[in-house]
Amino acid sequence: MTGARRGTPRLPSTDRPPHGRLGWLLAGTLSAGMAGRAVGDSLTWPDAMREAHDRNPALLAARADTESAARGVTVATAGFWPSLAAQAGLDRSGSSRLDDAWHPVGRSALATQSSFGGLASWTVFAGGETRAARTRALAALAGRRAAERTASQSLRAQLRKAFDRLLFAQRNLDLLASIKDRLHRDTRYLEIQFTAGREARWTFLKAQATEAAVDWQVGQARTDLEGTRDELARLLGRDPDGATPLTASGELDRPAPPAAVRPLYAIMEQRHPGLAAQAAAVAGNEAALTAAQASRWPQVGLHAGQTWSDGGSWPPEAVSRHAGVSVSLPLFSGGADEAGIARARRDLEAAERTGENVRATLRSALFSAWAAARSAWEHLPALALDLESSVERFKTVQALYESGKAAYLDFEQAEAALTSAQQRQLSGRLELATASAEFDRALGLTLDDAAGDVP
Repeated sequence: MTGARRGTPRLPSTDRPPHGRLGWLLAGTLSAGMAGRAVGDSLTWPDAMREAHDRNPALLAARADTESAARGVTVATAGFWPSLAAQAGLDRSGSSRLDDAWHPVGRSALATQSSFGGLASWTVFAGGETRAARTRALAALAGRRAAERTASQSLRAQLRKAFDRLLFAQRNLDLLASIKDRLHRDTRYLEIQFTAGREARWTFLKAQATEAAVDWQVGQARTDLEGTRDELARLLGRDPDGATPLTASGELDRPAPPAAVRPLYAIMEQRHPGLAAQAAAVAGNEAALTAAQASRWPQVGLHAGQTWSDGGSWPPEAVSRHAGVSVSLPLFSGGADEAGIARARRDLEAAERTGENVRATLRSALFSAWAAARSAWEHLPALALDLESSVERFKTVQALYESGKAAYLDFEQAEAALTSAQQRQLSGRLELATASAEFDRALGLTLDDAAGDVP
């Protein structure tokens, strides 16, 4: 029995995680399992960011929408330039005389006529409509860029959480393997003690039930691992049925969130794509109002052209030229123009009010995400102390039980407390990682930003 329970092995000092004693026991219990696990396609967090940036289908679609909006700016800018057109034509006709019975008489007379020329036109003044059209196109481009950043922001948060869940699933399997090995040794020992008549039957049954419960947890953990691998592969733009299984490389540790939240508001307002999208919506509504107001102004245009024509000979026998100015002034449209102006003005006011609400909502979301990340971080020392106390308790009760000075129930409770403390610490790390991913999202970080949590 003495050789079966030696306590939990410690890591060398150079391999201990940060936060002082935080996680040293957990890391020690994981070392054996990690050494025997297949590496597969190992992926670091920076590698995952780069791959998702280049291959995720949703992000590629958003990028294509941005490129389309950029072409729309080119189309709108063309309205400032004159338009030139070339025209040419060739007509061939014939005629015949008919008798009283409507039969052709004599030979048909054939005639050929050709013409070619050019035409130029230019809208000199349109009441600001042309400029407004370009402004709207620029606002649409800004909106598409903000939408692309929003897609990247959301993808980063989803990718970070999936990556961390894969890390957790791997570490959890290793932890459960070490727990199962320890419980299996206990079950075999109690079987010997029960057979020899030194322990009651219920102690052996209890040890079997505890080991079976861990077996069930191992099965659930393997299912979670496979599901998380599929989700991560989808976010990366890979085939989930790929031959090589994904393996996350890294730790669940996160740096401490900033101690104060107020300085983060300025960072959020500079980089959050939601605010950029709202600013683009306001700019687009301003341009729409300008375009609607253009209906009150006259439109002035210039046009000129020249055409050469002939009756079948070369060089052409005739040439015609024309040039002029056109002015169009709207007088009455049944109130449609004024109604359009009023509607555009209300749309602009609504966009401005929406922008104020979006800013307030994002500030509130940032505060909530920051508070959750701080809470998860500040909970880690308590988990570390809980684990350390559980280790000391287990070692003490183990020695007393082996010497016959403590009952099995005391030992079983101490071992259950140790197992629970190990699992709570690993879950606490996942909680911090998840809260940090949401903090990144609330701050407005995208895949184009650095791999660190806070700029």
